[in-house]
Amino acid sequence: MSPIKPSFKSEFWPIFLIISGFILGAYFYSHFPEQVPSHWDINGYVDDWSARSFAAWFFPLLLLIFYTILHIVPYLDPKRDRYPHFKNTYHAVKNSLMTFLFAVYIATGVIGLGYAVPMQQVMPILVGLLFAGLGRYIGSFEQNWFAGVRNPWTLSNPEVWKKTNILMSRLITLAGVLIIFTALPLPVALRYSIYIVAILGMILIPNIYSYLLFQKENEGKKK
Repeated sequence: MSPIKPSFKSEFWPIFLIISGFILGAYFYSHFPEQVPSHWDINGYVDDWSARSFAAWFFPLLLLIFYTILHIVPYLDPKRDRYPHFKNTYHAVKNSLMTFLFAVYIATGVIGLGYAVPMQQVMPILVGLLFAGLGRYIGSFEQNWFAGVRNPWTLSNPEVWKKTNILMSRLITLAGVLIIFTALPLPVALRYSIYIVAILGMILIPNIYSYLLFQKENEGKKK
């Protein structure tokens, strides 16, 4: 039995994105120039190029591979028995990530066709929306080895896991809002500072919090 129990409802959207990606890939391949912009700096200037075939087919293949991996992961998890309890959340996260990749593909593809797209604004908005969306779901994850805040303290104590991932859900939502804010015409130094604060906050705060919470719970048990 599958730990995440795929259904038509849960798989329709990602499969639609994969099929759409390959259809777009054929269109892009026939209309792209030989060299296509593939990377932009923080100011939106192109700083790397890719061959037409790579630019056209990379994202469709990435969507397919990513989708396959996300279906394999639950079977590899030693805590696979927990997945049925948050399978809807797992599917929502999977669909959110794939929607993000597809949106990036559309943006880069439109640029490859010769249209002007302000990537210095588009990417922060897409990343910010992804983070804000993921923040809705992370707090619902039960203990597992692949998603959520995973460290010795959360994985050894269900209560520490729950409280830490609820905190993480709030932090990643806040980070998403901050990253969207960087789509405004801000000084480069300020944008870099926001990215650093957002990323470090998501990494450090939940791990420190889980350690302190674990220590507090252990001290309470000793009394």
